[in-house]
Amino acid sequence: MHIELTSATMTPGQIDMVAQDMSLDLSDTGEVDAKPESRDLAPGERGVATVIGGVVIELLKTSGVTKMIEVLGAYLAQEPSMEAKVKLGNGAEIVLNSKNVRSKEFEDTLLGLVAGAQGS
Repeated sequence: MHIELTSATMTPGQIDMVAQDMSLDLSDTGEVDAKPESRDLAPGERGVATVIGGVVIELLKTSGVTKMIEVLGAYLAQEPSMEAKVKLGNGAEIVLNSKNVRSKEFEDTLLGLVAGAQGS
């Protein structure tokens, strides 16, 4: 599963910092393994290359979906212009923002998508 953070008002550096912080907070739950999404280095680049705003997620427990929603909700509430596009391995996508991330309907939808992705 991937999360891609975007914002109309934040700089790429700010988005990347949020993605890194979110990765740590998600991993600290013990129910989700999260890390910044890496990319191949371009010719002449050195160091570790990441996708700006990209986070790779592995659920360690089914309850990790609830923890993921809690953490995403906290970050999206702090910056209402930010959106998080959640992409599952089976191609399903859902876009979260400060208005819909805490809804029970969204949580049920994400749980269903995750269960479907794990079953395929």
